[in-house]
Amino acid sequence: MKKATHHFCYLIRKGDFGEVYWGESLLGEKNVAIMKPADKMDEDQIIQFVNEVDILSQGNHEHVVKLLGCCLDNEDPMLVYEFFSASSLSLHIHGEKEEKKHLSWIDRLRIAEETAEALDHLHSSHPVSIFHRNVTSSTILLDDKMKSKVSDFGVSGFGPVPLAETENNNTSIIQGNRGQPESGPEYSHAHTETHESDVYSFGVVLAELLTGKKRILSEEPGKKETLAKYFVREVTDVNLCLDEQIKNDAEKDHFLKVVKLTKKCLQDKGEARPTMKEVASMLGSLLSSLQPKQEQQTEHRDVGGPSTSSILDATADEIEAVH
Repeated sequence: MKKATHHFCYLIRKGDFGEVYWGESLLGEKNVAIMKPADKMDEDQIIQFVNEVDILSQGNHEHVVKLLGCCLDNEDPMLVYEFFSASSLSLHIHGEKEEKKHLSWIDRLRIAEETAEALDHLHSSHPVSIFHRNVTSSTILLDDKMKSKVSDFGVSGFGPVPLAETENNNTSIIQGNRGQPESGPEYSHAHTETHESDVYSFGVVLAELLTGKKRILSEEPGKKETLAKYFVREVTDVNLCLDEQIKNDAEKDHFLKVVKLTKKCLQDKGEARPTMKEVASMLGSLLSSLQPKQEQQTEHRDVGGPSTSSILDATADEIEAVH
């Protein structure tokens, strides 16, 4: 591992589990990212390490970061991932000008759709649902072509066994970052998280993409304000609050549809939120509408079931009825 990283010479970023370094395959065929603890691991970090390996060993998805291997030959274990060169979505929204690339309206919609597809895969493509529990713009990585990958599964967990396999469909208890503002109001009430909590967290990411604002707007005593609460209360047809980068890029009609979708994800009651599958379908329909008409028609012929564009064009009450 020391040879692969040139003695841990090039720090890429700091993650929830530890520090991520650039490395190269000992066969010289590809770049890799190697995560190692910044300090001696405590019991909680060891649990997160095991959890990360467990979750990422469940299968592959093109928008979930790929675990290539792990090193257990020293006191502090290390993880080896596929290499991502362009850092986190958070950096490109909130970083210094020289650190980030311009994210166009289409870029933002595509990143959101890819992330939604990855979360839907975790929620619905395994015998037992996987809840990420830490969906933020910092845990969404981008490569040099702005393709997204969901990362950081140290506090993720498995959901309840499907109803067909158990009589008790209890939600799972959070093991990681308790009470973070992205978790959704249900955590403060029941100290539990489900797939609906990931939807709320994703709604916060959508709000960041739309406004360019950070998820915590103010931490002054007595004035703490989250972007989620601000967005639901303040972002209306009149007050669009567009990120400066996309003010001349996003069509008002498309923007308002994503605003409506974001507010649905940020509903206080989990059952009022759409599923990640519905979110991914809605965003995909918007992206299709921005493509040449011929491509759009081809894509719609390939999609079965009811048209997602009809969901996007519905009123808020009609969307509620669909859910």
